[in-house]
Amino acid sequence: MCVATAIRMLSARLRAADSATRTLHRWCEERRIGHGSILVDKQPLARDERSDDELLDWLRQPEPGEAIRHRRVTLTRGHVALSDCDLWWMPGRLDPDMARELDGTASPFGTIIARLRPTRRTIFEALWPTGRPHVLEHRALVIARVGTQRPIAAVRELYRRELVEPPMASERHRMLAAVQ
Repeated sequence: MCVATAIRMLSARLRAADSATRTLHRWCEERRIGHGSILVDKQPLARDERSDDELLDWLRQPEPGEAIRHRRVTLTRGHVALSDCDLWWMPGRLDPDMARELDGTASPFGTIIARLRPTRRTIFEALWPTGRPHVLEHRALVIARVGTQRPIAAVRELYRRELVEPPMASERHRMLAAVQ
């Protein structure tokens, strides 16, 4: 399968999915990418960084005064980085145990909130040219179907080339990056 076809296929699966985490896990299993569970590697946030105002506007409706937290992570499986994600979530719309788990564990957001039976609404997607570290971008709202039945998070996900390249090409890319 060519890379462009794989990118379109992954994008279609994510658009149709209720959980990006579960979709990524299945995708990786099918293609033998990494091993084990998907985990997060938390990334630092820059102090002066601007938020994605359009995503936050979608999330704020209809309660503009609610607190919003920001979490930046890289999703990994084994030693393979899969995606880089910015997550803006509303702690007041989650169970307090879920909020603590988001702050204190390496579990992905989708795994932590699974009992809310979330659904995703994709509001933006872009397929990026091959040859870059990321090949696909999705922005979505995550909506709880249990409890609030309102948006509980907004995500910006940048999916890495390792998800769609043949294994040898990904390995060659990693080796070249290590030499430079």
